Amino acid sequence: MTVDLMSALKAILLADSTVANLVVKRVGMEVPEADAKNMPVAAIVLKPAGGPKDGGYQTTGNQRVDVICYGESLAESWTVYLAVYTVLNAIERELSQGVLVHSADVQAKGATARDPLKQWPVTYSSWLVLASEVPAA
Repeated sequence: MTVDLMSALKAILLADSTVANLVVKRVGMEVPEADAKNMPVAAIVLKPAGGPKDGGYQTTGNQRVDVICYGESLAESWTVYLAVYTVLNAIERELSQGVLVHSADVQAKGATARDPLKQWPVTYSSWLVLASEVPAA
């Protein structure tokens, strides 16, 4: 059985009051259709982006995760990114949604831009997350 790292990261982010206050509950693997109609607003998209496989019989592995922070302005998307950075950077062996997340290491710090299709303000970052690949209790 595999684990859902994106759900674990979503729960970790929403457990932080600063992140939760900024984005309400708008964290997921895409911007939901209902929220897309109101964009741009503060939201976080978590995208699995592959990563190295450590191999062997290890029950942990690295997963690259791209984090896209949206906002009404570039400044707001940056504020959301700073809150996300604080939370993910502080992870140290945290159990979330049945996933033991050991650490999250930023691989590419925040870069602001405009979404190429919708022109929504965004801040991109990329993380390497070390987590268990089997359910934990």
